Amino acid sequence: MVTPALPSIAVLKSQTFVLSFQVSLSNFGGIVIEGELAFDDVQIRVDAAGGVRLQGARARMNSVTALAPGLSLRVPSIELREVTATLAGGAVVELCADHAVAAAVRLDLHGMAIEIATATAEGGLRRDADGSLHFGSANLQGVGVVIDDLRAQLPEPPQDLSAPLHTTFGELLGEVLDRLEGHVGFQVVIGVDLPVIGRRQTTSTFDLPVVSGTVEYPRIERGLACIIDAAFDFELRGDTLVLEKDLPLIPFDNVTTLVWKLNPTELQIAQAGRVRFATLLRGEQPPGIPNNDIAQLLAFVSIDGIAIDFSVRTSPVVLAWPGGGRIVWGTTQVPPLDTFTIRGNLLCTGDAEPTTPPTRIEMGLARTAVQVDGVPLGGLEAIVGGVELHGLEVEATMMGFVPRAVSIRLGEVRLTPRA
Repeated sequence: MVTPALPSIAVLKSQTFVLSFQVSLSNFGGIVIEGELAFDDVQIRVDAAGGVRLQGARARMNSVTALAPGLSLRVPSIELREVTATLAGGAVVELCADHAVAAAVRLDLHGMAIEIATATAEGGLRRDADGSLHFGSANLQGVGVVIDDLRAQLPEPPQDLSAPLHTTFGELLGEVLDRLEGHVGFQVVIGVDLPVIGRRQTTSTFDLPVVSGTVEYPRIERGLACIIDAAFDFELRGDTLVLEKDLPLIPFDNVTTLVWKLNPTELQIAQAGRVRFATLLRGEQPPGIPNNDIAQLLAFVSIDGIAIDFSVRTSPVVLAWPGGGRIVWGTTQVPPLDTFTIRGNLLCTGDAEPTTPPTRIEMGLARTAVQVDGVPLGGLEAIVGGVELHGLEVEATMMGFVPRAVSIRLGEVRLTPRA
């Protein structure tokens, strides 16, 4: 980051310069950042108005804390390069650095704890004219997230069920899923313990094009090996799509395991051999079916060669919220979901850890943007009004279907202050 030269009445140089600082971000929920800033080989400029600018090739921030209602951020130390700090009235009013490395970062936010082993930022940090904070690239290693109660982090659904469309996250998700375009591909190796037949292992390859948020459910069946195809079948019965378990060689074993009640639009789609992703998510078990009925048949599941590509490049998706609030996914410049990818493998054997070997999942997202206005988000709404992400990469080490270690890289981040 290039810092413009300013007229000065005095220029001082020092090997070491240490100051305590406190910065208040009033338009980001009143966050107050405190710590100690130590410069090495610093140049100090004093202008005619009494302002002070510190410039140094290296600096350290020690014992940094950021506090706000419901938020606590603690960083033991941050190493900075090419640093500029501007002081006015005895307070730090601007702090810029082209490179920063922090270790042992911990963020506590309304029942959620995030720990980061190492965080590296390149390309500087600036504050735009509209008050937004703009970051360069970031690399987060060893990210751990603990959420005491996930539901507590989400907005409460509106009480008025007769409210207009897009008043719940389910409806928002439904519209986003209906706009999905892309492809889902993977290979599944399944070990099944069947009555009479015993243990069988099959390999099934799935190749599912996604068009307007729908897939061909007969392709799911064709992707299964014959023995599994004989055990589970999709059927359309009137205005209901059912998934039926029909074990071979077992008389009268037909059992409906999941049902989807279809509205007229969904029925028309199903009659063409397709089903919406949003429809699949709301499948229900008929009364009297044990929750683990299907799971009891599975000895292990291995999902290999995962190749998932999704995009939602339409106009922004708007969720209207009671009281005038809203969530907008996407902007006129940034689509809701631009090239989201998943690659990797998963293995679940049912064995106790650590005997299950770890696998890896890699996710990528070219860009996305979300704006929030007047919606309660567990305290986050008081801190940031929106976020724009570019070049997001996530790597997760998996034990079974559960992530055990996560690394995150960000190409660019832009935070918009609350309105």
